[in-house]
Order: sequence, then structure tokens, then C-alpha cells
Amino acid sequence: MKKITSLLLSLTVVLGVFCACVHRQDPDQVSVPDTTLTEFPILELVQEITLESVEEITQEITQEHTEAPVENTFYLVLGDSIAYGSGLTNPKEACYGKIVADTNGYDYVNHSVPGHTTADLINRLKDEEVAADIEKADIINISIGGNDFLKSDVKQLMTDCLVNKDYTKLNKIAENFYNNLCDIIDIINSHNEDAVILVQTLYNPQEDFLRTAYQMGADRINDKIAKYNSENPGEIVIVDVGKALGADMANYAADKVHPSAKGNEKIARTVLNKLYDLKLGSSTKPVIAVKGKDKK
Repeated sequence: MKKITSLLLSLTVVLGVFCACVHRQDPDQVSVPDTTLTEFPILELVQEITLESVEEITQEITQEHTEAPVENTFYLVLGDSIAYGSGLTNPKEACYGKIVADTNGYDYVNHSVPGHTTADLINRLKDEEVAADIEKADIINISIGGNDFLKSDVKQLMTDCLVNKDYTKLNKIAENFYNNLCDIIDIINSHNEDAVILVQTLYNPQEDFLRTAYQMGADRINDKIAKYNSENPGEIVIVDVGKALGADMANYAADKVHPSAKGNEKIARTVLNKLYDLKLGSSTKPVIAVKGKDKK
């Protein structure tokens, strides 16, 4: 635009000079003979400037009125079987990550692996494909921690907690979770400092006496997530899935470990609410492109 303005000013000056020269002549002596443009050098100059600049002007105007393409928000899901959607027979089409992406129109990749612990996720982050997706992600949604308990000696753990009132192993698992969570966030930040990192709390899918034991584990993990958040403000955003699913057994699959179709929809709604609050989402009402089917 500066070039266009400069050119117009130049043309104005040239034409002004030309007009001034003509008006200074005695009107009775001015004649208009047949002549060529070359006999008026000042007009030839105007033509030369115009012809040489028209293409440049056209290109500049086109560039200034052409908007740069807007990149779509990239939503990356990492974690375990919860994030994978293992309570469904059609997880790729109906897990909560897919619902969130469909609702807000995100580009979406899910690198979750059933059975993964925090230690497994650390190794997963070293994968070249995963690392490349982390680098370009705008939002990274993490579900991890449940298998840190479930892959330990669960029966002995419950005996220690419920019968012996010994929480030593439980506390050790929670502490190890915290250390691994710190490493996970550090690795993600080493690839991408700008992505918003959502970390989900653990829920409790059990009933009766088992619910008490599971709650002890979930509470300790959730406390460590809260601790990380308080010690590292702004690094993560907590999504309270534990509170959202609660004690309603309809939110859980028949295996009483994973979210059901209804549970996935409820997690999606919880994530959507958080993203909307962060001004990263356009809606809080889940778009269900494909209805989830519960495993029996």
C-alpha cells in the first residue's frame, strides 16, 4: 500500500507541473497541432510510470486483500484405555476424544494405548510420530494413572489398605505417579511450550467395599495432580472427570473399569465445558456423530 500511495503522489506532482506549464502560456499563443506523445516528454513519463507499475500495483492489492489460510486447531489425546475408549465396541468413532473433536471441528489424533502406566507414557512420548504430533498440537488431553495401581498387586494392596490399614505401598505408587507426571509434562514442554495441557482426574467405577479401596487410590492420584498444579501454575489445566462421572454406575462399562458410552459422552461434555471456558471451544453441547456401543 505504501508503494501505491507513493506512485499516486508522484503522478499527482507530474500532472500538476504539466498543468502549470500549460496555464503559464498566453492563451492566444497556445495551439494544438497534430503531434505525437514523444513531443510531450512529461506525458511520456506519466505513461512509462503507469505501464511499468500497473502489474506491481495489481499484485500488491491482491496480496493485501488475500487472507492467510487459518490453520485448524489440533487436538491430541494421550494416555491409557480410558482415553482409547476401551469400554466401547467402536472406540475410534465414539470415544470422548472423537466427540470433543467433532463438536469443535478440531483436527484430531489419539495416541492412547490400553494398559499404559505413567512410565509407559514417558516411553511413548519418545516415539517419533507422537513427538511430531506433540510439536504441532494446540491442545493435549491426558488420561493416565489408573494402571499405576491396577498393574500392581491389587489384591495385596486392598488387603493392606482395608484390613491392615497399611498405606505404605499406596503412597509409594502415588509418589511415583507424581514424579512421572512431572517428567511427562517436561517432555511435552520440550517439544511444545505453547500447547494447553489438559490432565484428567481419576474416577471410581466400583461399588460396595471395593469402592472404598479404589477411592483411596483415586484420591491419592488426584491429590498429586492438584499438587502439581499448585506448584506449577499455568502448566496444566485439570479436568475433573472423577467428579463428573461420580457414583452413577450407568457411566461405567460392564467391566467396571472403563467409561460406558454414556460415560464417554459425559467426559466429552466435561472437557468441552473446560475448553469453552478457556475460549478454545465453540460449544458445550456434544456432537455425537456415531453413537457409542457398550461392551457386554
